[in-house]
Amino acid sequence: MRTKLLFSCLLLPLTLGLFSCQKKKETSSEVERKNQIVLNASRVNLSIGESFPISVIYEDLDKEYETTYQNENDEVISIDDNGYVTALSEGESLVTVNKGDASATCNFIVSLNDQIPMLRVNGVNNHHLQLDLLTSFVFDVDVKFGSGIFMPDSVTYNIENLSGEGRMDGNTFVPTKIGDLNLEINASFRGNDLLTYQIYVEIKESVEFVLMERNSGQRVYSSIDLFTLDHYKEQTYMTEFAPVVKLLVNGEDKTNDVIFELIDEDHVVNYDATNKIITSNKTGQATLKLSYMEYSKNIPIKVNFVYIDEYLVEDVIIDASIGEFPSDIFNYFPDDKNIVKATSLEGEEYEVIDGKVKGIKSHNLASQQIVLYNSKAACVVTFKAYAKVIRAARDLDEFIINFGTDIDKVNRFQNDGYYILANDIDCSGVTYQDQTRVIGKGPNEISADCGFVGTFDGQGHVISNLNAIKGGLFLVLGNNAIVKNVAFKNVILNTESKENKFALATYVYAATIQNVYVNSSSNIATQDNALVVGCFTNNAKVANCLFEYTGNVTANVNYGSMSVLLQSSTSNDSTYNEVYVVSTTPITVNRKYYCDSLRYPEIEETFNYVPNTSIKHYLNYNDMKDAKNDFSSFNPNYWTIDDSVLSWKN
Repeated sequence: MRTKLLFSCLLLPLTLGLFSCQKKKETSSEVERKNQIVLNASRVNLSIGESFPISVIYEDLDKEYETTYQNENDEVISIDDNGYVTALSEGESLVTVNKGDASATCNFIVSLNDQIPMLRVNGVNNHHLQLDLLTSFVFDVDVKFGSGIFMPDSVTYNIENLSGEGRMDGNTFVPTKIGDLNLEINASFRGNDLLTYQIYVEIKESVEFVLMERNSGQRVYSSIDLFTLDHYKEQTYMTEFAPVVKLLVNGEDKTNDVIFELIDEDHVVNYDATNKIITSNKTGQATLKLSYMEYSKNIPIKVNFVYIDEYLVEDVIIDASIGEFPSDIFNYFPDDKNIVKATSLEGEEYEVIDGKVKGIKSHNLASQQIVLYNSKAACVVTFKAYAKVIRAARDLDEFIINFGTDIDKVNRFQNDGYYILANDIDCSGVTYQDQTRVIGKGPNEISADCGFVGTFDGQGHVISNLNAIKGGLFLVLGNNAIVKNVAFKNVILNTESKENKFALATYVYAATIQNVYVNSSSNIATQDNALVVGCFTNNAKVANCLFEYTGNVTANVNYGSMSVLLQSSTSNDSTYNEVYVVSTTPITVNRKYYCDSLRYPEIEETFNYVPNTSIKHYLNYNDMKDAKNDFSSFNPNYWTIDDSVLSWKN
């Protein structure tokens, strides 16, 4: 027992000693491991011209150190401060990467592989060079190898004179005799001879045409620029040119042998052969051709418009189909008042018919510019474009649709223009064609995006004495249509038969009626007439409007009544915002016949009608006054508020 115990005791120190030695050895190994870096490659094969980036992908250092690179052979590869290697020539080079106390190496082997270096001569096409006797040529030679461009190690030139002669002055070829010769270029690259580059050289006479103007000294012209006017608004322009031509052939004056020819099919210029003067006639281009034997030179002659001051009157109105320009704009045009051409600033040309411009886009109401031309000058015009400017009663025909009873054609029709009223219009005595209206078809059958889907902006003007049109002025106010800022005064709704006459439209979809005033005093004895519109959908919006009716309705049934609106039975109050009605006669809302209880008390009870609270209905203006409404949302440009009474501004 004692022996075993003693043995165990002897083993214990030995075990502890071994453990201690093992721990010490591991610590030494960790110190060595911490001072090392690992690169992204240790051996790289490249072709001349190829590149490779060296990077440290692993490091185990205590601190951040700068990375440096040592290149063993600068003739084989180059390396920048970021480790980017480029192969230069055949051979090997070892790159050592240092970082702190750690380092690592990468060996680069550069070869030609199967790629062939190609000699290039810049400025020479298809091994053919054409020179004149007085013009030298400087050869710019390089080597294309792989994806790289290099300089050759050496270049030599060999000339084989045929009918022509020349000599080399360094890398410059100097012609010495007219005719032909062959020229060979030989080069070496990285110790290898390249394929010979052969050039066929043609040496011709040196023919130089020099064009000057008689009155402008020694200035040489490459083109002749003339104008349609010699002066305008204290500015002078060149309208004539007295050409002086000199010809040098191999340095010898041969001016008397020049042939002078004017090519001008459109009679852009006139030529006075006696005085040798070219004079502008109209805008366009001609050519002055100078010839000597088989040599020639074409000099363009351009006759330009004179650009006059920009016309800056605000909001010049231009119709999308036919340009309507203020009369005083023509004062800017000297001599000829007719517009013969119109373009955008970018040069897009518009069609001009009878002095008016067609094809201008009408939907961008931001300020636009076009250039107008007469035969002599051009004027930049700043304007706003509209689909049409309504100036007279007959212009309202623009909105009349007549497709018979073909509902498919109605559903395909769209008018998306922007229309404005330029002034008040009196429609007295004017009868309009009936709109197409498919009897028995409701808003579910008529397309929501057909009819008028543009904008009608009255700009605060008044249309008076409008004979209500069968179907209404617009028939269908489709999605996104807008009728705004306009008053319809004294709308005439009298009719002897059931004709479905409306002031504005029969159907209204996701459209907007805003800042609109309509009034009428017509006596109605027949069915189906409406002061405003016939049938609204839930998405329509009516805001800041006043509708007034002071006539007498004796018809037993008046679809749409005489005062305001007709809407689907599922509509809600949000459709209307600040809509006022002044009328002692029935109004119809939500497809239910509603008459004021003073005249037809049984109607409300029979149809269980609940008045639309967004529409404020008054029997007269005294009732409106007593209500003390807040009209602050009404635009004062169109409306007048006097003692709590709303009215259209005169």
